[in-house]
Amino acid sequence: MSSPKAGFRWGPGATTLACAVAAVAAVYLLVEHRAHLLAWSPLLILLACPILHLAMHRRHHAQQPGSHQTGSRRDTSR
Repeated sequence: MSSPKAGFRWGPGATTLACAVAAVAAVYLLVEHRAHLLAWSPLLILLACPILHLAMHRRHHAQQPGSHQTGSRRDTSR
């Protein structure tokens, strides 16, 4: 019988380092390539729409059946 393989896990130091590298890269892009980023910003906003749409549908389908509650209906059977 084989045991399940453990997945790769980031340690706290690696996560901090990755966030620091991402922050430095973001600052570099903002300082050195501001004109390029501003020119592409409308397209990036439009490209974010389908990604957010898919993410919201994934969250919606992850709910369990019957757990969806609406604020407009109240239980009046009591």
